[in-house]
Amino acid sequence: MADKLIDFIVIGAARSGTTSLFMNLRAHPQIFIPLEKEICFFSDNDRYKMGPDWYMKNYFAGVSSGVITGEITPAYMLFEYVAERIHQTTPRSKFIIMLRNPIDRAYSHFRFARRLDIEEKDFREAIAALSARGGVSDFQILDENNEYLMFGEYGRILENYLRYFPKEQMKILFFEKFQKNTTATMKEIFEFLGVRSDFTSDKFSK
Repeated sequence: MADKLIDFIVIGAARSGTTSLFMNLRAHPQIFIPLEKEICFFSDNDRYKMGPDWYMKNYFAGVSSGVITGEITPAYMLFEYVAERIHQTTPRSKFIIMLRNPIDRAYSHFRFARRLDIEEKDFREAIAALSARGGVSDFQILDENNEYLMFGEYGRILENYLRYFPKEQMKILFFEKFQKNTTATMKEIFEFLGVRSDFTSDKFSK
């Protein structure tokens, strides 16, 4: 197995600006990200069983030389088995992690679920139900769109990734700074990825 199938992975967090980050990264001429934002290769058991050759052929075939490759899947922060799968498959990939105030993140996640018509409780009721449930395993998660608390357990999530990857392969950013000064944040990301850091786009202001 190659040390690095792709150059970087944005693992989340969900509802923390990853869609805007997706558009901004795709604008850079030295970066290739598939049009499908959330590939879920490492989190979806059926896709993962297809193997790395299927992954590369379906999403990264024909990438020009001199271009780095990456993907964005916030679900990679939810399931604990994902970090080990990534390490087994592409251990030298870098990680970009966008964190957000966990209360604001949870409420945004809740509102998203309400828009999808998959949440009938109000916010207080939903959080109370999740809190009363206690800890659950990966395989007890029925729908990631309702996991308002687990996505915000940053200590648990990052500790799991640090079991497999050195911190030098990780770039942790904050949604609030990204929102306030997108250009400066993108410059940090580009420097971390080793591409032209002076690149700017009108997408950065949208």
